[in-house]
Amino acid sequence: MRTALQMAFWVFVLTVFFNVIGCQTDKSTSTADLDKSTAPTDLNKSTQTAPKSPQQRMEEIRQQSAGEKPSDRRENAGKLVADKLEHDFGTVEPRAKLQAQFMLKNEGTETIQLDKNIGHSCSCTVPSMKKYTLAPGETVPVSISFTAPGNPGRTSKNLWVTTQAPTLPAKLTMTVTATVKEYIKVTPARLELDFRMKEDQPKTIVVESTDDKPFKVTGFSSANGVIKVNYDPENEAATHTLPLTLDMDKLRQSPTGSLIIRVDHPKTKSINIVYQAAKPFVTYPSVKRFMNAQPGQPQKGDIDIISNYKEHFQLGDVTSRNGLIKVLNINEIENGYKLEIEMTPPEKQTNTRMVRDNLIINIKEHPQDTMDVLCYCIIRQQNK
Repeated sequence: MRTALQMAFWVFVLTVFFNVIGCQTDKSTSTADLDKSTAPTDLNKSTQTAPKSPQQRMEEIRQQSAGEKPSDRRENAGKLVADKLEHDFGTVEPRAKLQAQFMLKNEGTETIQLDKNIGHSCSCTVPSMKKYTLAPGETVPVSISFTAPGNPGRTSKNLWVTTQAPTLPAKLTMTVTATVKEYIKVTPARLELDFRMKEDQPKTIVVESTDDKPFKVTGFSSANGVIKVNYDPENEAATHTLPLTLDMDKLRQSPTGSLIIRVDHPKTKSINIVYQAAKPFVTYPSVKRFMNAQPGQPQKGDIDIISNYKEHFQLGDVTSRNGLIKVLNINEIENGYKLEIEMTPPEKQTNTRMVRDNLIINIKEHPQDTMDVLCYCIIRQQNK
């Protein structure tokens, strides 16, 4: 019995021993094979590449959609620079014809192509260029013809050149500036008008020459005929005081605009005066919006009506154009009223998600100042 147990014990030990030796041999062999199969043949030619950034992936998609190859454009292949980015003409005469020049240079390593359409922000600035292909280190002048405006003060205009292949599109912007000399001065320089002005309430402007040379007023024009100027075309003087007449109905149609005074001064032929009239009443918000509305469900909110002239006034009728809006309450506040309103989208909706209506607000003492306030609901999109 003992002999049988001893033999079984030694068989077990030998089996375990050979299994361990076999495992170590297999492990050693597999590791060597793995090292041999993955080791690069040239340390300078690694098979792995760095992951691409989101910008690089987006650029590849853009190039593929445009039919371009990644090698067609290289970001650092060409570099366009200018000798200056701004040219200041200084103080100039009104409507003076001026010339300037910018020098462009390719500081890149490859030839670059420029867009033949040189952009410019105004027809008074006309750029020109004789060639549109620049080799490395090559330069080209951009000539500028600039006509100064007739109105005095500081003026600034832009022009830009766009780089095409082989670089990524890039825009180089340059600027010309000038200060136009003032020969005719207007006081006030800006007209602040009032809808509550009386017809017989005087409103005047003073037009005078800064060089004391006499001149005549030859005419005028204003937006939509809002302002009329009373002048004597035979009066020649260095200073003119001109009474103005306002058409209030036309002013309501064109509350902002300009008045142009024409003169025969040798240096200035016209003066442009900006005018603006504040509306007598405003609403906050100017447009009432309800988000995430549901058909048939009332949406509540507030609208404030304020007098810009800080005058006491009485509300007239407040009505809904399409019948979707109700006024729940009216509370008096400083210089106006607060309306509590309710807007209910119809139960049956069309394909549109926007439901519109207008709140018509009348002022008792000033029916000409009736307000029309847009209100709308955005219907919540239902999950399908």
